[in-house]
Parts: sequence; structure tokens; C-alpha cells
Amino acid sequence: GGGSSGVATVPGGPAGPLGAAIGAVVRAPVPAFMEACSRLLGAVVQRVRDLQATELDPGPIIAVQNEHAWRCGHEAVAHAYLGELNRYLRESGVEVPILSANDLWQTVEGEIETWTGSGRMLADLRQLGAVHALQPRIVSSLRVSARPVWGQAAAGRPGVQGQDLSAHPRRLERTLAEVLAAVAQYNIEPFYGGPLGGFMAGRLGEGSGGYVCSCGDPGAPLDETGEPRAGLEAVRRVSMFASRFGRVLAHLDPKRQQVSLLPSALYEARGHAPAPAARKGKHAGGKPARGGSPLGPGVGAGAGGAAAGAGDEVGGGGHAVVWVPGSQGSVAFVFGHGARSAGDGPGAEVPAQLLTPEGAALEVWLGEHSVTWALFDVRLAGRSVLDYCTLAAFALVGRALVVSGPAGTVGRLSINGSPLEIEVPSEHPQVIEHEEIAVVVAAQGHLGRIQVGDEAVFIGAVGLHRDGRPVVDSPQGVVTRVGADASVAELTIKPYAPVVVAPKPAPAPPPQRGRGSRGGSKGSKKAASPLPPPPAPPPPPPALAGVIVAPRKAPPAPALTGWRHASQRGHTEGTSARYASIARPEDLASLGAPYGYGWYRARLRGAGKALVAWPDSGDRVQLFVDGHPGPLLGSGAGAATTDTLALTKREHTLVTLAENLGRSAGGQHMTERRGVFGDLWQVRPVKVPKTALRKGATIEPMATRAPLFGVHQGQVTAPERLAWSIGGKKRSPVLIRPRLSESLRGVLLVGEEPLGWVDSAGPGWVWVDAERWNRAGGLVQLATLGDRDESVAGSEGLVEVYETLGAVTEHAEWAFARWEMPRPDEFASAAVRSEGPVWHRAGFVPAAAAPLRLRLAGLSKGQAYIDEHHLGRYFVATASGEPVGPGEGLIIPAGRLRAGHEHTVTIFDEHGKSPGKVALEAVR
Repeated sequence: GGGSSGVATVPGGPAGPLGAAIGAVVRAPVPAFMEACSRLLGAVVQRVRDLQATELDPGPIIAVQNEHAWRCGHEAVAHAYLGELNRYLRESGVEVPILSANDLWQTVEGEIETWTGSGRMLADLRQLGAVHALQPRIVSSLRVSARPVWGQAAAGRPGVQGQDLSAHPRRLERTLAEVLAAVAQYNIEPFYGGPLGGFMAGRLGEGSGGYVCSCGDPGAPLDETGEPRAGLEAVRRVSMFASRFGRVLAHLDPKRQQVSLLPSALYEARGHAPAPAARKGKHAGGKPARGGSPLGPGVGAGAGGAAAGAGDEVGGGGHAVVWVPGSQGSVAFVFGHGARSAGDGPGAEVPAQLLTPEGAALEVWLGEHSVTWALFDVRLAGRSVLDYCTLAAFALVGRALVVSGPAGTVGRLSINGSPLEIEVPSEHPQVIEHEEIAVVVAAQGHLGRIQVGDEAVFIGAVGLHRDGRPVVDSPQGVVTRVGADASVAELTIKPYAPVVVAPKPAPAPPPQRGRGSRGGSKGSKKAASPLPPPPAPPPPPPALAGVIVAPRKAPPAPALTGWRHASQRGHTEGTSARYASIARPEDLASLGAPYGYGWYRARLRGAGKALVAWPDSGDRVQLFVDGHPGPLLGSGAGAATTDTLALTKREHTLVTLAENLGRSAGGQHMTERRGVFGDLWQVRPVKVPKTALRKGATIEPMATRAPLFGVHQGQVTAPERLAWSIGGKKRSPVLIRPRLSESLRGVLLVGEEPLGWVDSAGPGWVWVDAERWNRAGGLVQLATLGDRDESVAGSEGLVEVYETLGAVTEHAEWAFARWEMPRPDEFASAAVRSEGPVWHRAGFVPAAAAPLRLRLAGLSKGQAYIDEHHLGRYFVATASGEPVGPGEGLIIPAGRLRAGHEHTVTIFDEHGKSPGKVALEAVR
């Protein structure tokens, strides 16, 4: 399958001027686009401005982001575009801070610059802080994995900046800790890997075939049904610490950060042998002085018997220490490898040795984690001060302090100058009262059963109810409650009878509020309730503080019964009454079908067998000749760039099912047209020689087009170009099809005349008129930005060239029909044998309103619905049965189901495959 199907043209080409084929200009200071932005932002802000944190009754909106990843180095265009969007937001009523997320490519006065990605976060965020020293450091989008793409296995695709954090919880944990060590905050994207319903799954901004799956993101800490994945434990460990010790982290001083080893260097090194094993139990090293103080300047790295910076992902003894001081205490983040696995004892690890200014050595163990942290001079509660702690702080609730470390190791802490040495228990967490603080000491594996509330810590619970009661997974469960006052109590959980509370009456509609009178309106809103609020529910019995949650067992999945089918033969043969005449083919959006599919019909006279291409189309077009399947042209598995079409010398009906697979989410090709908007052409391939290098004048790409993302103003192409001397005079237009990798981008030329910007995402085809081709002597060049690999010299396949031999549909009569679900009476119980698309429908009755997975085995590619709700696309296999994926099926949310109620599943399969193997599956 090919890549983008957008078209760049030059004057004289069949599609007209360059701008006409690309469509409207977006993300740029073009009047029509800016006017649309103004209307949109004004409408959105009008609905949510009362929810801002700046209101008298503060709401949840604490910031607003202006654009995303606008990485273009053109100052004038940025000022005219981003600055104007900022003005729209402020004038619409945005009062909270406005963020930008352009990775320092462009800034707008008054906005807070944030960072995106998941690379070397400590280094990146220190640089961000150096540029904007007075602004908070925020990672607005920390991608944990690559998005799933049709036809590409998730394991085979690199994540953002080469990181695939979802497959490596230790990397995810380390990355989050690097953000905190840089005195920054993070926002994980996405935290919940929910499916992209309907036609919302689009295309990645880079690469030729990056169409995103409708299934959920496989790297999110929570899966499609809300169940935890492996990465959730790492996210919880770091995030709980960041939340419960937010006062300490918020007062760290980024200006006092010291030189340190780069943590990621520890994991990039290979071939280092593990250091000698240390003995279990109490380890050698001086006992810290009472009232140990923060690590002083110069403490940047430690090595437990091995050179810092060495080791591999699962073993090794190197460590990197990042110490950050602050007015409310300091934190030493210790990065390393820890033990080889969770089952290994401390003998498989060499601890880091932290040296205090007084000369005392503190041993810090990582265990199964890639990072831990030690606190110094942190006020806990009242007059209690934590002088130091070598165990990783997890949570603080009043006088209850939770710390963790590898089981069997020895941790040390000191409160108010009184030291305490603790061996981390293996079986159950231990509660020790020390200096009026209840210290909960847990092994790293215990944290999943320690829940933290606002008033207490619950040991042995698997969750917390929204009212703060602990959740257990056994009726005989015993929970230890450690209160904020340091009290300890054992709670025996009994079945809980829920309290039925009468619903609150709906308040009267608040009066309209204008700007400048918000306070009075708020008061009016509260006084408008016609009835007093209901009494508070009675508290649970004193002996009961929990909710029993049995181990989750999904109800059995219902069977799909009563399959009915609706053929699309009337559409594929062109006889349906839904076709309406059109003068010429236009893109789907222009014909009122901005999403999904459209049916095009062309009546024409054939001229024999021909190799055809449809350059003016996108993304996939399935051809039917007199009702029989023909070529499938376009992007993705099963489609081809060119194919053979046989038309005898008589009148034929050529029907095309054109699909919009989703618009690009970024890059230069967001406005490429979809559907059919030009003729089907007979073509002949032209032999292209191997890639050669050729000297030429430099070109400034943004001198003729802006914005260009990933390009700076004044940046010029390399003097050494990639060149293909094809030669040969032509009498008709020539088609060039770039097939570039993600490392290649630049200006495409014929001879010395620029045709336009090309990269790995498009355009899919470039037209060159015969006169220009002949004038250039058939010389095609790519002037790159110097970021290419020298090994491309002598390679093949970077461009394809075709000579056009005439438009097959030049004199055709055209008609168009919208793609729609058939009426209920159009479905019949008889099985349909079809060479084209078929609609299938079946019913089912669920026993409970629990989520289900719709397994689509045996089908090919299409759409699935639950009742009238569009679940999304599926791509199980090609027409020939070749597996595609990924994706295990489509999730039917519990909110779409009613117990004992009959529901319908409706499926549109593009190649008419039988639904005999389609089934519903209970979700765990």
C-alpha cells in the first residue's frame, strides 16, 4: 500500500495551480482560517469560562493551551498566528494562565512554555528552565508509547523520540522521576487508553501509512475498560510521592541544581558486568550523625562498587544522583538498575552510597525499581522534622508517613535528630511509632495494597470508595487504619449495606451572567434552589469502614443471534436510485460527506486492458466494473499504487467506493482532499536509475511557503542534492511519486525549477507537465535540509515516475451517492453471497450492563455499530485474507448496554465476508 494520496501540482498540470490541489491553508494567519478560529474559540470559552479557577467559586480549569506542536521557525508568521490566537482567548474571557506546547520553537508573550515528548527529560527540562527561568516547568504531553497503527505491530514501532515506555515500566518510572528531579510537573498522555469511536481515528503527521487504529492505546496505564496495565504501578508510585509531598517539591530551587550524571546514560550503556554481590542484612557503612543535613554541593553521583554510568536495563551497579535543595527540604533522586528482577534478594544489588557533608554514608537500595529518592530536612507535622530517610517516601497523611524499600534491606531515617534503623519486612507492612510519627514501612511489592486517603492510610485495602471507605477483595479482610493523628486500629470488614439517599432537587436555572457581575450571579445561583438540601446520610456502623469488592468475574457473554444481511449490489452495479448526477468528481467534503465513504459512478466506454492510477484520490478507492470487484488503489494493506483494469470496447459502469481513512493530526498535509476529485489515468512506469548525488544551489524552503514545520526561517537546503537523471521526451504529463523515509525531506525539483515541499507523509503524487519535463531533460532532484543519511546514494525506490497515456474517465458521465446504513426493512435473513460490500446485523440480550468486546474474526475491513452508536473502524484482514490488525476487537462500553434489553450489532464489511465467526466476549 502507498502513502499519502494528496496532490501537489505545478502550473499546467491537470489539477491546476499548486494551492488549488492542497485546499485551504490551516494553522497560518490566513483571514478565512483566523475568522473560523475566532468563532470557534469564542463559542468554546463562552461555555466554560465560569469553570475557571479564577472565579469567586473556583472551578477545575487551571490553564488553557494555545495550539500544539507549532514547530515552525518563522517569527513573523508565528507572531501573526499564535499571537492572534492568544488575543482571541483573552478577549473571549480566559483569565487562567495560557500555555504553549511548541518545544521552544516559538513563544508568545504572556504564555507559559511547556515541553512535550518522553526523551531525556532531565536534560530537556533543565534547558527549558534555563531559557525561561521565571516560569514553571511543565511537561504538557508525556507520551508513554507509540499510537497503534493499522498494519504495523505495536512492538515494532518506536515510541516518541525512540522511547516505548509502555513496554518498560522501569523506563516509565525513571522518566517520571526525571521530570520531578528537574523541578517540573508532568501530564501523561494518555492515562486511559480508551478507543477512538466513530471516524475519529485519523492519521499521524509523519510517515506514509500511519493510520491510527480505533482500538485503545496499548501503552496507557489503564486499558480500554479501565483495568490497570503494568505501567500503572510505576505511575502510582511516583505520582503519589509527588502529590503527598507537593509542598516539598513546589519549593525546590531549580537554580541550585548541581552537575550530575545523565540518568539515561546508565541505561544506554551495554556490556557492563554486574558488580560483586553485597551481603544481606545490615550493611557496612558509617552510621549517620544525629540530625543529618542535606547533601551538600558536589554530591552528583555515587557508585556502589561499580563505575557510575555503566550497566544494562536489568542489571549493573552504576548510579546517578540528582540532588535538588529547597526551602521546605531537599530530595536526592537516585537512578540506577537495582536488582535484576522482583524475585531477587538484595544480594543481587550493590546499593548507592550517599555521602553527607558530615561524612556519614547512607546506603540507598533500589530493588526492582530504576529510581528511588531520599528526603532531607522535611517538615512532617507539627514540630516533627524528617532529617533524612533512605527509604522512598510514598505518602504523608498528617502524622502517618509511608516509606518503602526492597524487602530484606535496611533503611535509615531520622526524625528530630533521633535515628531509626529498620529492616524492611517481607511479609506485611510494619507500623513503627517514632517521635510522634507513625512510620509505615513497606516492601516495594506491598504498595498496591496500601491506600492513601485524606484522613488515614489503609493497609490491606485494594482501593478507596469515593467517600473514603477502604475497598477489600475478601469478606474476611482485615484492614489496618493508620490515622492522620498517628493512631493505629485494626478493622474487620463486614458486608456493607448501602444507604439510599433521596436525590437532590434540581436547582432553578441560574440567571445569565455578564462579565463584571460574576459575584452577584453566583449568589443568585445558590439562592435559587426551591427546596432545602436533603439530610446527610447516616455514617456506616463503627465496626465497619469498608466496601466488599469480590474478585472481578465478568458475566458470561451473550450470543449474537438472528443474523440478517443487506447487499450493496445496487450501489456496486450503479443501479441504485440514490445516485445523483454530478458534473465532475469532487472530494467527499464538497459532496456533503466529510467522514467515512462515498459512492462514485462513472459511465464510460472502455478501450481494453490498461495499467491505471488514480492520483487525484484519497485515501482508498475500491473499483467495481459492472458490479464485479476491480483494483483497490491507495493507502494501507491490500491496496496498490497502480493496478490493471480491463475494459472492453463497449459501455461500462465503473463504480468507486472511496474511503476517507482520517485526516492528518499534524505536519504539512492536514488539508489533503479525500475521495475522488480527478480522473482515473492510464499510466506507464518509467525506469528510474539509482540515486546519485549532484551539486546545486542552496534553497530557502520558507522563502516560498510558510509555515513549514520542523524548519527555521533562513534555513537552507544542502548543496549536495539527491538526483535521478531519467531523460526521455514526453508528450503528456508525468507523475512523480515520492517514497521518502522519515529522515528525508526537502524541496523537489525538475531540472532547476522547484515543484514544492515533500516529506515522508506526502504529497502522494506530483504532477509535471510535459513541457517542463522536456525542458529539464528528465532530471529530478531532491534538495534536502542536510538531515539525510549519506547511505541513500546508490539506493533505489525513493521516487517512482509514470508517464500518463490518457484519462480513462475523461468523457464519463458522473454520479454520486452518499454512504448510509440501510433501513431496517432492507435487511433480510437470507445469507448474501456478494463480491462487494455487505451490511450484517444481529441481536443479543446482555445479562448485565457490563462491557463487552466485539470479536470480528473472519471479516475484512469496515465499520461496526452498537444500536445506532458507531463503535469505530476495524481492519482484521485484506480481501485475500491476509491478517492486518492490530487490535483484539472493539469495546462496547457498559454505558451502551441495558441488562435484559435487546441490542443490535450492525457491521459494514467492505469485502462482503461472512460474520459466522463474529462473537461477543466478556471483558475481564
